[in-house]
Amino acid sequence: MSHVEDRLYPDDVLFVASLVVANHDDRRPCQQCTEQGCDQLAWAKSLVDLAAANMAQFRALVGSC
Repeated sequence: MSHVEDRLYPDDVLFVASLVVANHDDRRPCQQCTEQGCDQLAWAKSLVDLAAANMAQFRALVGSC
């Protein structure tokens, strides 16, 4: 039987968050977008901003998930 590890990696999380922000900046909406806005964009911007301000805190946050 193989073991699957369910773990988030900070670099991967930051990469995905950066893609979400970049796609929205380029006016490419995601599947979560509505006329009221996008929860995914707010989440992604928060992560990117945290990583830019304090990478250690960002890594600790991702490590706690």
